[in-house]
Amino acid sequence: MENNQPLLSVIVPVYKVEEYLDQCVESIIQQTWSNLEIILVDDGSPDNCPAMCDDWAKRDSRIRVIHKENGGLSDARNAGIDIARGEYIAFVDSDDFLDVRMYEILLCELLKKEAQAALCNCFVYYSEDNYYPNSFAEKETALYKKEEANARMFTDFSAWNKVYKRDLFENIRYPKGKVFEDARTTYKIAACLDTLAVVPDSLYYYRQRETSIMHTLKKEDYFEKIAVWDELYAFEKEHQPSLLPVICKRKNDSIFNSILTVLKQQRLKADKALLKELMENFSQPLEVGLKTKLFLAALKCFVGFSGKKGD
Repeated sequence: MENNQPLLSVIVPVYKVEEYLDQCVESIIQQTWSNLEIILVDDGSPDNCPAMCDDWAKRDSRIRVIHKENGGLSDARNAGIDIARGEYIAFVDSDDFLDVRMYEILLCELLKKEAQAALCNCFVYYSEDNYYPNSFAEKETALYKKEEANARMFTDFSAWNKVYKRDLFENIRYPKGKVFEDARTTYKIAACLDTLAVVPDSLYYYRQRETSIMHTLKKEDYFEKIAVWDELYAFEKEHQPSLLPVICKRKNDSIFNSILTVLKQQRLKADKALLKELMENFSQPLEVGLKTKLFLAALKCFVGFSGKKGD
């Protein structure tokens, strides 16, 4: 029953998503975990979203609306955290939507296992006819403690497929004005964890759209992503050195994916200087398969890479 359920504050930053907002909010208000505080943060959206948020608040007493000047995703999340009243906190991106059982499943596992946070798998969603589950190591619900909890959270930086105890954010906020804010925050939360529950079910629908932040990266954003991995490396070198090989591998994977994105978007007119600079940031050793080695060898010739900073 609702009276026996701890209050969960669900924070939803809203900006230029009027096509998707109703589906998002509908999936939250229909949750089988009914003791919710739903905080819609209108981040100065220039479309019909502010009015849509106010209309939803009239329809469901659990909804609170913040209207603020545009400050970006991090600033909107922080505004929600600052007024949240729940013992637990969750985030939803306003172009995504949820399985109606998501919060009941996560919170029941979290409470049963006395964990500080819980996470689930997601569907990568393109359309009603085109979505698939993200790859996931666990086949059944698991509980991780201390360094294992840190390491597991480290492999899944997204803010939105999780439920957190409110006190994890006591001294942590999302960095305003930065891209890849999830990674820059989640690793700090991971370092505070004593216990983490992991549910393998795909319960969150992560929508892919060409106009989203992650699909409209500028040149400088590629190097901002590299800076995040370097920041993580410096942090874990002090806190959990066993993670350093994993960080190096994921940094290299990230750079390789950036290279593929540049080539796909620019084709034969690809920015050789940009590709060369990306390659110079690979961490060593660069452990890849034979096909990737051949691809990178051809790419080195294409961009005139000398190998002075990387191999």
